[in-house]
Amino acid sequence: KDLILFLCVTAPLYFEELKTKTQKIAKNIPPIFYKISFALLLLSIFIAAKNSSLGIGQGLSKFTYPVEAVNFIKRENLLEISGGRLYNTYNFGGYLTWEIYPEKIFIDGRVSPYLGGAFDNYWNNFEGGNVWENTVKKYKITVALMTFPHTDGKTAYNNSAKMFPKKDWALIYYDDVAMIYVKRMEKFQNQIDKYEYKIIDPQEMDFTYLQEKIRSQEDFNAALTEIQKGMELNQSYRLHFTLAYLYTLTNLKTEAVAELQETLKINPHFKAARDILTSAI
Repeated sequence: KDLILFLCVTAPLYFEELKTKTQKIAKNIPPIFYKISFALLLLSIFIAAKNSSLGIGQGLSKFTYPVEAVNFIKRENLLEISGGRLYNTYNFGGYLTWEIYPEKIFIDGRVSPYLGGAFDNYWNNFEGGNVWENTVKKYKITVALMTFPHTDGKTAYNNSAKMFPKKDWALIYYDDVAMIYVKRMEKFQNQIDKYEYKIIDPQEMDFTYLQEKIRSQEDFNAALTEIQKGMELNQSYRLHFTLAYLYTLTNLKTEAVAELQETLKINPHFKAARDILTSAI
């Protein structure tokens, strides 16, 4: 999106050169031609931006950096309460360097993988078990800021579920960019009681897991409460989409359609929601 703004600002600088070259080909081109050309150029740029997931404008993309998640960590004083340190996935490292200073980050994406040791340990942590437990103990990790898992249809990437068994860790926040886990300890009990997701699991890439968990009206109400509490913290398209699926399990079609529409308001490029909504209508 910064490139689009750059083009809008710099395009007029090339007008004289364009004018000189075009007049060699076609003489007596009226000055209005260049103004119309510039207007059409801007129009085409904005149309391209509108159809791009990056959009246009200044600032940080809300689907790229964990802005709201870091605000939550600060607002709840998670690091101060626990006296521990933050673990993060490497794609968040650069942003965290600025946002949580003087707290240390665990890893920065600008570190090349071939440097060995630290990066090997980072990748091995995704397997959970002793490697991860040793990392937690060595660096006194009490809070983790994680990216979402994704798949290309064959391989799952960034699935950190093995790192956070429910007996040891609680998921207390997620939005459209990041998840926050805290270690189960007395110092975090207030946050865990208030925010923990016990049914909804953003690590699951297939929503059919909810069919196993929603067995009664009580289960449905518990899941609904978790989503509603999450929406009080942020308007996440992931949460709206999850709620839409939840409604389909109880045959609440009107409510499901409304949630799909809300999903697309937040993220118009979310194809899964658009496909389901099209078939539903």
